[in-house]
Amino acid sequence: MNSSASPTYEKLISSFLRIVRAVHLYADNNQAVVAACSEFREILRDAAEHGDTVSLQISDGHIYIKGQRLRISSQAASTAESIKLYLTSRAVFGIKWQPETATITPEQIVAFFRILDQSKEQKNPLFWIRECLDEKSFGWVSVESQQDLKVSLPIQSVKENQKKGKSGQGDGQSPGRKARLWEKGLKSYGRSLKILKSIAEKIKSDKPAGVAKALRQIQQIVDIIIADDEIMMGLSTIRDHDDYTYVHSMNVSILTISMGHFIGLSKQFLALLGLAGLFHDLGKIRVPLEILNKPGKLDSSEWKIMQKHSLESVLEILKLKAPPRLKARILLPPFEHHLKYDLSGYPKFHRRNHISLLGSILTIVDVYDAITSPRVYRNSSLSPDAALDMMLDKAGTDFDPLLLKAFANLMGVYPVGTLVKMDSGEIGLVARRPRSQYLDRPQVRILMSNGNGKFVPGKTVDLAEKNGHAGSFRRTVVESFHPGQLGIQPAAYLGTGV
Repeated sequence: MNSSASPTYEKLISSFLRIVRAVHLYADNNQAVVAACSEFREILRDAAEHGDTVSLQISDGHIYIKGQRLRISSQAASTAESIKLYLTSRAVFGIKWQPETATITPEQIVAFFRILDQSKEQKNPLFWIRECLDEKSFGWVSVESQQDLKVSLPIQSVKENQKKGKSGQGDGQSPGRKARLWEKGLKSYGRSLKILKSIAEKIKSDKPAGVAKALRQIQQIVDIIIADDEIMMGLSTIRDHDDYTYVHSMNVSILTISMGHFIGLSKQFLALLGLAGLFHDLGKIRVPLEILNKPGKLDSSEWKIMQKHSLESVLEILKLKAPPRLKARILLPPFEHHLKYDLSGYPKFHRRNHISLLGSILTIVDVYDAITSPRVYRNSSLSPDAALDMMLDKAGTDFDPLLLKAFANLMGVYPVGTLVKMDSGEIGLVARRPRSQYLDRPQVRILMSNGNGKFVPGKTVDLAEKNGHAGSFRRTVVESFHPGQLGIQPAAYLGTGV
C-alpha cells in the first residue's frame, strides 16, 4: 500500500485534533469550536477529490487516509499519536465522511464530535456512537470497528494480489480471507434485509424511518464488492418465495453495486446505486397483497394499481429521514426502473431523453433477478445463463445495449450460482468466474448426493483443467439448470470452503 505525505492529509489530522480538544473544553456555540469545525469542513472538501469518501483509519499503529498509509512528518508525529489514542480508547478504528459532509453545517460537525467526546464514558462506546448517529440521521458519517477494517482497508493490497493471480500465482486471496469476507457479507446481507423490513413496517405505520443504518450496511457491501465481487454475487443468489419483495430488493442492490463497480463508478455512486436498489420497490407496500401475490394474471384494473408502485417508491423515499441531497440523488432510478430503453414501459409520460445511467443499470438488474426468481404466478424460473440470453435478445429495445453487454460480461457465460451438469456425470454450482482465457469454463463447486435427496458441497474444480498439458478438458458443461429445480439455495453451498 502506498504511503501518502499529502499536506492536505496532515492538515486534516491536525484540524481533527483541534476540534477534539475544543469540543472537550468549550460549549458547542463557542467561537473556537465553530471556527475549528468550519475549517475541518473545508479541509474535507479539499481531501474529497472527485467526490470520493474521505476515510481516517488506524491499523497496526499506522494512520490511513482514504485507504493510503499516511507518512507522518516529525512535526505531526505527536498529533498522530494523540489521535490514535483518542479513537482507539473509544473502540473506534475508522471514520468515513461521505462527500455531502462538505455541504452540511458546522453545527452538525460539532454534534458529531460531541458524540465522540461523550462516548468514552459509555460501556460500549462504538455501539453508542452508532446509535447516536442513527438517531440524528447522520448518514454523512460512519465509524468502524477493528473488525470492519479487515474488509474496508486492504482493498489496494487485494488488487495487487489479484494482479499476481493473473500471472499464475493463484487468485490472490487466501482461503481464510475469503471466508472472512463471506462471513462479513452474510452479516451485512442479513442486517440490510432486517433494516429494509423495519423501514417498510415504520412506513406502513406512518412512523418516521431513517436511512443511516441502511447506508452504513450498503457502504460495507460496497467495500466487500470492491475487495471481491464474487462473494456478494454468490449471496445475491439467495431466493425466498415467501419474502420475495425484500429479498429481491437486497439482491438487486448487490448486483447494481457490482455492475457499477464493473464499469468503474466511484464509491460514492456505488453507495447511491446500492441505496436506490434497496428502496426501488418500497412503493409495493402500498399495493394490496391480493394483487401482489395473485397467482394468475392481473386484470387491467389490478395492473394499473401495480404500475403505480414506481411512483409510490419515490413518494416513500421522500418521506425518509435523510439529508435532502442524498434523497434527491436516489429518487430517479426507482422511478425509472420499469421504463425501457425505447421509453416504453411505465410510468408513462412525455419524454425524449433516455433514462439515466443509474436507472438503466437498475432496470437491467431488476429484470435479471426477477426472471431468475420463483414467483407465485410462474411455474418455473430461468437459469441465470438462459435469463441473460433472453435479455440480450432485447438489447436496444428494452435495455441499453452497451450496459447490457457490460452486465453480461460481468456475470459471465455461466453466472455465479448457475447449476450445471458436466460430461463427467457430476453436477455443481458455478462458484467463480473463469480464471483462464476460456470464458465458458468457470470454477464449479461439485455437489454430491447424501443419499436422502439432498446434497453436500464437495471440492471446487476449474473447468479449464486439462488431462495432461495439451490434452482434452477434464470436464465440460453439457446442460445448465435453475438451482431451484433441485431445491438448492446456491448461497448455502457457495459459502462452504470459500
